Amino acid sequence: MIAIQALTLEVYYEFLSPVGLPQEPFWLSHYDIWTTGYLVHYLAGFLLALWIWRRRVHIKEIMEGIKPRKIAVFSLITAVIILLLDGLITQAFIFGVYPGFTFFLQRLILAFVFLFLWNSYVGLDTKGLLSGAVLLSLLWLTYNMYLGPLGLPRNTPIYLGYNELWFMTFPGALASALIGLLITRRFTPMGEKLS
Repeated sequence: MIAIQALTLEVYYEFLSPVGLPQEPFWLSHYDIWTTGYLVHYLAGFLLALWIWRRRVHIKEIMEGIKPRKIAVFSLITAVIILLLDGLITQAFIFGVYPGFTFFLQRLILAFVFLFLWNSYVGLDTKGLLSGAVLLSLLWLTYNMYLGPLGLPRNTPIYLGYNELWFMTFPGALASALIGLLITRRFTPMGEKLS
């Protein structure tokens, strides 16, 4: 199954998709795709999956007896708090723009689904909280590269460049996710503090 996924993605990357930002006139080089990109994509993904798999016993003990509805409500509330913080920190303070309702709705959906799965499989102990904040920030960052331009629906869409994404959006999203997860971690449906 992994070989089929790797082959499918690499064929797609090589022949069907322009790799790079929509406003950039160039594609990434073969070195970026096949050397660094391949290692980051698969090695990091496999290491993350292995880490989650090894935590399953710990999480199973914590999550036992908790209804999925409670986890879903907790994840939704957490996503809303993180989104409000991101709107204040990243969009209002760093960029000074209102990106539009659609921008926030898309991010809310992404954050809710991610947090529901993350809370179910990883949890919010210290390691889970830190890694979850980083991964949610990266998820939002990669989403912004292609599907989250600023200015919609009234103005011409503006896609952020690498500098804006990595030096403005990512730190703002990371700070928002960390603060939001730290705030809501106290109210986890487990009924106990995680360390």
